[in-house]
This record gives sequence, C-alpha cells and structure tokens, in this order.
Amino acid sequence: MNQPAESEALTGDEQHVVDIVAAAAQLTRLARTLRVDDLPNAMLRAMSVLDEQGALRVSEFARIDGCSQPTATALIGRMAAAGLVSRTADPGDSRAVVVALTSAGRGRLAVSRRAIGNALTTRLPGFDAARLAQLRGELGELLAALKSAA
Repeated sequence: MNQPAESEALTGDEQHVVDIVAAAAQLTRLARTLRVDDLPNAMLRAMSVLDEQGALRVSEFARIDGCSQPTATALIGRMAAAGLVSRTADPGDSRAVVVALTSAGRGRLAVSRRAIGNALTTRLPGFDAARLAQLRGELGELLAALKSAA
C-alpha cells in the first residue's frame, strides 16, 4: 500500500474520521453477512435510503445510492412488483417518477432491522444497554453535525 507524501498526510482529526467511516463500513458489511432474511441487500439498502430521505425521484435515488439510473429503475421495478415501494408521476414533471416506501416496505424494513439487531446483539456480550446507548448517541451527534454542514 502506498504511503501518502508528507504534504498529503492526514491530520489526527482526519485520521479519526477516516477510521470511523471505515469501521462503519465494516460493521455494515458484517451485518449483511449475519442477516438471515431473504431480502436482497440492494433492496434493504434502497428501503433504508427511502426511509431516511422520504419520497425521491428515481434520478435522485440513483445519485444517493451511487448507482446508475437504469440500475435504480430496475431495482425500483422489482421492489414495486413486490409491493415494497410505490411509483407515482412527479407533480412538477410528469416525465419523472417519484418512489416512496409503502407500508409493506416499512414493515419489511423493520423486520430486517430487528433481525440485524438481534444477530449483532447476541455477539456483543460485553456491551450493555448503557454502552450501546452511548455509542448510538455519539454516532447520532456525528451524523447530525455532518448533515448540518452539508
């Protein structure tokens, strides 16, 4: 692995943030491997985006999800066929489609999140409720600060 040039070295704060992002990504990947439901990861990720962001145009969903618009359209089509999302014409532009979670999609997302929570919690015997609440609070503050700066 290449080491950054001296002028490119990360500051202590930058390195901490990079380490937090890397740990969050590893946690997400681990959670995916421990899930026992049959919901494809792409659908779980898509439902999480829609839960967080609310209804979105397909193009905006694709940008946030980091996929192409054709990929997003295909994914949303599969989710709509399964009753997890609804598609409606954008009132501001009838050529565009707005996608939103359905109540069935919210329920399926909640079931999947409970399964993830259960799978991870059983592997954390040294982490009591107070410690987990502290971590959740600190990560929530970090996320809120980043969102407000955006």
